[in-house]
Amino acid sequence: MSNYPEENYIFTLANLLLKRKPLLTKMSLTRAIQLHPFLFSIIMLFAGAGKSQSAIALGSQAPNVSLDNLVQGRLYVVDYYPVNGSQFLVEGWQEGSIFLLDNEYHNLFLRYDTFADVLILLHRSGNRFDKIQLNREYIRHFMLENRSFINLSYSRYRDSGLEEGFYEVIFEEKVSLLAKRILDLETREALTYFLPKSIWYLIKDGHAYKIRNKKSLFEVYGSSYKKQISTFLKKEGIRFRKAGDPEWRRLIAYLNTLL
Repeated sequence: MSNYPEENYIFTLANLLLKRKPLLTKMSLTRAIQLHPFLFSIIMLFAGAGKSQSAIALGSQAPNVSLDNLVQGRLYVVDYYPVNGSQFLVEGWQEGSIFLLDNEYHNLFLRYDTFADVLILLHRSGNRFDKIQLNREYIRHFMLENRSFINLSYSRYRDSGLEEGFYEVIFEEKVSLLAKRILDLETREALTYFLPKSIWYLIKDGHAYKIRNKKSLFEVYGSSYKKQISTFLKKEGIRFRKAGDPEWRRLIAYLNTLL
């Protein structure tokens, strides 16, 4: 077993959940999570609860020293072991802004956990720095450098049929494009990794449409535009499987010219 109390707690919890004999090892725990997907979520939930008595526990109240309306969350202490990779949209802290109900806060250091869909603030309290998981229900939108993210509940797209959460705004006009940044779990050679993915939503006439390929796009625009759109995709060399933000922006800009 591990020399770290937190890891011992996770192993104990996993063995209890699966009623395992012999006990799980570090490698067999990884395999158990692959075979029982529910196990990962349960371990993360209870592991946080198990640490709740410590001064830096997940769920403990953050010190309310400054930014009174902003620092109303809980300390962010998350360990996604044994998954490899980062849960964050971008490695390292980014300078950003938060629009919290009727207030704005600028020049903050932020990170976006796309696995849990939560925003983390680096907050200084005296000589101590705390990582605070902010309450999503109070965040209207936020900026990470030049990237804009909305909380669906407060946005113009709240009745579009999308699920609650944060979405990145890629393009806004008559036809808009939102990206949901997520992490899937992928297994390679008995190890589990975070796999970043983007789900693209075209917003047209107040409705959200998940765009996976040309077929799903043609279903939104109808057969009358099929030839024009196909010609544009071929000319621009846009392939949906490999398309990134720049290709999507060019496509949505073109689609707006068809209206």
